[in-house]
Amino acid sequence: MMSDAQTAYALAIVFDIAPATRLLTQTECPSWLYPVTMGATTIWERWDSTLPDGSINPGQMTSFNHYALGAIADWLHRTVAGLAPAEPGYRTLLIQPRPLPGFTHARAEHRTPYGTAAVGWRRDGDTVTVTATVPPNTRARVVLPDEQAYATLLRVLGEQSADAAEEVRAHTTWVPGRTLRERLDHAAGPDATDRLAEAFAELSAGRGH
Repeated sequence: MMSDAQTAYALAIVFDIAPATRLLTQTECPSWLYPVTMGATTIWERWDSTLPDGSINPGQMTSFNHYALGAIADWLHRTVAGLAPAEPGYRTLLIQPRPLPGFTHARAEHRTPYGTAAVGWRRDGDTVTVTATVPPNTRARVVLPDEQAYATLLRVLGEQSADAAEEVRAHTTWVPGRTLRERLDHAAGPDATDRLAEAFAELSAGRGH
């Protein structure tokens, strides 16, 4: 890393240079868990506001209750757990969990004007079970992940063209609003589309539905 600034880490994550989840799960500095190991109950302004020996970082920016790194909380809530507003005021919920590799479960809840909304998921082998609580007089739009289907997609494309598989993977991961159909039409061809249909049919048959 050129520096320990947020921008440097964000670029490394967005361009898939470094695993995102490493910063979240490791306990050595830099990470979000390092402050926890040092007794933190708030988000610090810098990774090492307290040094490993317990002394206070002598730098000029050493707040112990600061939002500089606190966006992680919103990301955990909206993305990992998958609870977000689809309309202002949570009149419609967006339930879209993202079970990250290495995570076995996650859960988030929010007190909306209509009552408590909650989303949770738990991984058991190849199965991910999602539960949700939708308050009265609200609606929810649910988008569930299908890791097996996505893995099948990349495998089939990779059999025909490694470049096409990488292009689809990169754009469907990082470009908001870009549909899978648009990427397939651009990166693959009708032969790949037909083979994908066969592979998805085989996957469904193996699941018994």
